[in-house]
Amino acid sequence: ISFIVIIYSSKLKWNHKLSNQFYIVFLVFWMNVIVISIQPSILDTFLNIFGLENRAQFLLMFTVMVLLYVIYTQVSKNKNMSLDMNRIISDIAISNFKQNANEIKNSIVLIIPSLNEVKSLPQVLSQIPSEILGHKISKVVIDDGSTDDTYKIAIQNGAYCLRHETNLGQGSALITGINFASKYNPDVIVTFDADGQHDVSDLKNLVSPILSNTCDMTVGSRFTGNQEYVNTERLVGIHFFTNMINFFCKSDISDCTNGLRAFNPLILKKIKLKEKKFSAPEILVETIMKGYRINNISTTIKKRTAGQTKKPRISFAFGLFRVIIVTWLKNKV
Repeated sequence: ISFIVIIYSSKLKWNHKLSNQFYIVFLVFWMNVIVISIQPSILDTFLNIFGLENRAQFLLMFTVMVLLYVIYTQVSKNKNMSLDMNRIISDIAISNFKQNANEIKNSIVLIIPSLNEVKSLPQVLSQIPSEILGHKISKVVIDDGSTDDTYKIAIQNGAYCLRHETNLGQGSALITGINFASKYNPDVIVTFDADGQHDVSDLKNLVSPILSNTCDMTVGSRFTGNQEYVNTERLVGIHFFTNMINFFCKSDISDCTNGLRAFNPLILKKIKLKEKKFSAPEILVETIMKGYRINNISTTIKKRTAGQTKKPRISFAFGLFRVIIVTWLKNKV
């Protein structure tokens, strides 16, 4: 059976129907089976090391390890395919952009991810000033696969708008917006929510340290600022994950999930953002671990203008935990 499997796998490999990775896994596994069948005593040393009673247990353990490796490689492959698909959709959104965006150059760009926010978006866009500290404001809405008239409403209310053909997640929308805005060499890039929870009066304090080059990133904080509503469960979670980031990264962040942030555009060309949904901790950990300067800015979180939050409770918490650990490890290794 082992010889048949090896011959068949080799045929598939020859016809380019089996990847090198899986071919090596099959080859190593079945070669081991052949060796053990011919010389069973070769396993005795391994049985003693692992404290196993018989050869069947060793073969079972070895099989499980091979299966786990195969599953891991397949999951990694699927994730890479998903990232490639996101990049394609993002590139299509940028290439399909038809508005005249020359005025973005040397402006302060507000990137506003939006998913079905047609009720809140007009008010949000109308409240954004035309300039701050002598710098023109450019409003860039990323319609992340909305099924309502978000795209049309954004343009009607004086914003530039790029459209994802399907919903990718807030993180992917931010990446599209950052890649688009960076082409025009803006002075500052700001991330801003479309649901009306951010206060435009905080923008001046947010962008001022970036313009004066006293820091590379500013992040809003409801804990040193103000919050118009209280969700105890959510606040406990934010405190936990903020402390987690500060512990691992030796930082002093006070509000890790606040979406109101300002950046020196140059650092966004150097930090690596991939996360589709849980972008807030990824941005923070990447920026901190790259050694850039971050300031906390007191801001206000208001009640949503309309609609409901799109963040699921339990899966959102697990997502934040995963992203913090993975991003920290990526920068440490």
